[in-house]
Parts: sequence; C-alpha cells; structure tokens
Amino acid sequence: AGRWPVGFLFLEMDPSEVDVNVHPAKLEVRFHRGQRVHAQLLGGLREALNRAELAPTVQINTEPAPEAAEDDDDDRSRSLKQAMADFFKSRPPPQRGLDLSARRGSAPAGHAPPNQPAAMGTPSAVADAPGHVEAPSVERRTDVLQVHDTYIVTATEDGLAIIDQHALHERVLYQELSDRLDEGPLMAQRMLIPETFEVTAAEKAALEQSAELLERLGIELTEFGPQSVAVHKFPSLLAERKVPVREFLRDLLDVLAKPAPAGDAQALLGRVLATMACKAAVKAGDPLTDQEIDALLARRDGLRNLATCPHGRPTTLTLTRAELQKQFKRT
Repeated sequence: AGRWPVGFLFLEMDPSEVDVNVHPAKLEVRFHRGQRVHAQLLGGLREALNRAELAPTVQINTEPAPEAAEDDDDDRSRSLKQAMADFFKSRPPPQRGLDLSARRGSAPAGHAPPNQPAAMGTPSAVADAPGHVEAPSVERRTDVLQVHDTYIVTATEDGLAIIDQHALHERVLYQELSDRLDEGPLMAQRMLIPETFEVTAAEKAALEQSAELLERLGIELTEFGPQSVAVHKFPSLLAERKVPVREFLRDLLDVLAKPAPAGDAQALLGRVLATMACKAAVKAGDPLTDQEIDALLARRDGLRNLATCPHGRPTTLTLTRAELQKQFKRT
C-alpha cells in the first residue's frame, strides 16, 4: 500500500465473453478468455506509458532568502566564478565505450569498439524501438558530475537532470537481457568447481519445474544429495560482476515462489530478468570514472522505458530552468 498509484479501468466488450454468475452477490465476474484479456490490457498500458514523459520534476519549496550583504558581493562572485572555471578545466576529456562489467571488485577492463558491444555488463547500444522514450539531451559533457557516488547530475536543454545510477543501469541491463533472450539462451560461464547450494524439498521441486527457464538464463543445476543442488554453469553477466551464486539463487527462488498470473510465463520471466539486472547493475556508493559515466549516459537513447527501473523506481528527476530561476529570484 502506498507504493503504486491506483487506477480504474472501464472495459467495453461483448457480454457473451463475461460470466456474471460466478459470485452470488454479483461482486465478481469472470472472463471466458481471461489470459487474452490480460495480455491485451497489459500491452495497451505499456504502450501508453512508453509514450508518456514520466520523469518527475523536482518541486522546491524554500523560505524567503535573507537580504544579501553588499560589502563583499563582488569578491564572492569573482571567487565562485574562478572556482567553477578551475573545476571544469581540471576534468579530463571523456573516452567512449568503457566496460562497466568489471566494476565490482576490479578495475575497468578496457575499451569496447563503439559499434560492437562487448560483455553484457557494459550498457550497449540498443536499436530504436517504436514508442521508446527519448532521454533528455546533454548540452555539454563537462557539465556531468557524480554526487555521493550515487547520483549523476547533468545539464539538459531546459535545466538539470538528476539520475540514479543504479536505477538507470538496471533498466539498461534489463533491456539488453530481454533483447538477448529473443535471440537465444544467455551466455553462460562453466564453473571450474561446481558450487553447492542447500534447498528444501519445495525449492528443489520449483527449480525442477523451471528447468527450461534456467537453461535459457544460462544456469545449469544438478541434484547433489537429498537437500542440495550443484551449480555447474552461471550467467556470464553475473559472473563478471562477481555476483555470489548462492545469493542470486536465493533471490531467484523467492521470485519463483511468487505466483504469476495463470499461464503468464512472460510475467515470470520479466521478474527474473529484473532480479538479474538489479544484481549486476552498479550500486549506490560505487564511484564511477568519467568514462563509465559517459558510457552509461550514452545508453539512454533507445530505451523502451527510460522513466523507471524494472521495479518501478524513477531513473531521473528533472529540475527545469524556470524552477532554477524562480529559486534564485531571477524572475
């Protein structure tokens, strides 16, 4: 409660497609082809949301500023301008294509060719899709800053954009994983020494029922005694990002335990991919180099749902030029 907005849908359809006798007080009805109705509603909502500009705008309410002293106003102004000039002059020129896959626990691995995405951990270029949301355009690369190793602040045509680096990278990886799965199973890394993982009987049954899904994800498991399994292959994306095997499998089991709409395998797959993207994405508190920030921002264009991460959190907050001028009393 309180996490998601509430909406009401009014459907017009053939009465013969609805069974109104499933509840004695007529409080519920049943669709004869419920899965088809669900799929059409979901597709329509996604299309409508993808066309909308959903990045929230920052609203600032402040106390009236006290009158400024005029004695040293010019000196302070000159000092501020000089400090800003020194700061931006000291930033090195950006380099494109740095691989983000090795951020966790190791230095960046190197540069990838601009038109040839390397490991899945690198936010790779994505082909334009109908209904995709355009990212706010960046005016000058030197205006990009990382704040508290968590947020990326950049200038736009009409103000500022404040980006959650984890949420944006998570959205990038989610789309890359989805697109890669359309072509076939994900790349996997065979483990030199299989890692064992204790499970309950119910969890083992859930893994066995999801064998086909696990194979598509690049996960190979075998039974290892009555209460454990052995992991022989693990998704390359997670292995490169040093994601612990047991930690991911525990989260995967939590996802598999949550019921999905009847027969909606796509919804289950979406939740699994969201978990993978979350585990592999850069985290709040991870310092990023200029090259890594540049590579991440370059992947925004072409995203089909830029506004939020796969779990619904916003990727970007915007502060307009008009709001800035208002707060500094320039209007």
